[in-house]
Amino acid sequence: MSKLLFVSYVQPFTPYSGFTYRTVGILRWLVNRYDVDVVYEGETFEPVQSHVPLDLVGRVIAVPPDKCIANKLRGIVSTLPFHHVLHSTASMRRAIADLVRSTRYDIVWLNKTVHYPIFEGISKHISNLPPIVVDQHAAEVSSWDNLIRSHPRWYVRLYSRWDKWKMMRYAQKVYASIAGTIAISADDAFNMQRCFPGIRRQIVIPQGVDVSYYNPRFIPGTDPDLLIFSGTAATRNVQAMERLINNVMPLVHRTRPTMRVLWIGNVDRSRYKFLDKPWVETTGFVEHVPPYMDKGVIYVSPFYMGEGMKTKIVEAMAMGKVIVATPVGLVGVENAEMLPFIRVGSSDVELADAILEFRDRSDLAELGLQAREYAIAHYAWDRLLAPLNSFLESCMKS
Repeated sequence: MSKLLFVSYVQPFTPYSGFTYRTVGILRWLVNRYDVDVVYEGETFEPVQSHVPLDLVGRVIAVPPDKCIANKLRGIVSTLPFHHVLHSTASMRRAIADLVRSTRYDIVWLNKTVHYPIFEGISKHISNLPPIVVDQHAAEVSSWDNLIRSHPRWYVRLYSRWDKWKMMRYAQKVYASIAGTIAISADDAFNMQRCFPGIRRQIVIPQGVDVSYYNPRFIPGTDPDLLIFSGTAATRNVQAMERLINNVMPLVHRTRPTMRVLWIGNVDRSRYKFLDKPWVETTGFVEHVPPYMDKGVIYVSPFYMGEGMKTKIVEAMAMGKVIVATPVGLVGVENAEMLPFIRVGSSDVELADAILEFRDRSDLAELGLQAREYAIAHYAWDRLLAPLNSFLESCMKS
């Protein structure tokens, strides 16, 4: 059995956000096929919470993140991109170097390139490093372009221009050196090849979903007047919900004044004035999302800032929801406009009309069943990751 070192900048055992959903899904698949050691940034977790079979994992090393101001200042003034400095801390370098010195790995898995400077430094002292593959949750250039275009704080937009330049310069070297990359969508794969023509091997693995965990229970009395949204208080989520509540819902309420919104996720509603409406509900942090998603029928994804692929969409499909979204809210979902359980709207009026159209339909249960069947057929992890075996084998031979 091949030996793999899995390096993660998030805790990879419990799926509490979009990045960790993907990390957990892929790690769970890998440990059933490879001998895997894991080193990650984060605190030690409670084993009872793990969604990954820990009896199949080798060594697990948790490295607390360095949150000191000095490390952030180094990221600002360094010639390396900000996040590469932030995640390539001294403690992380020691942990990875100790593993590489003591164990012969056939391949290294990185989720994003942020830890690549560590291996670049190790290579000066250790010869014959294993080949490296990088799972890009989103094309890096797209991430920075979105911040430059859409972030509400001017100084973030300004700094993003500087850091994008540093990232592009550094990434040219990274992608010419690593054995392979995994893109989350065909669009991201195209953009990465365009920006970094030195990429040697690439495969597209979209965002998957655990269809056994995201499984609708069809609770009697599911409320057709309750719109569902899920996500943390990340900037893109706050912007999306502010648009929905302030711009779209007044149009919906002209026809359906009883319609409400449920935001599932770790958000403090006291911080955001737009959440003070009596028809807006928030859950705060929840460990298990599916029971809350079962409360409504229509899922909304009103984004105009984002990249990669929206985890929320494949979760909503698996939960048997009909979906109303902007084009950005469906990035990475192939042929979304052709699916009967999805409606796409760019403007506030189009989003409101799509919500009202679904609300007035009598076949939502049938459409929800089609959505779940589509998720199982196209986005179940085992199905998506099947091509990864041959891809990793080719990378090991490089």
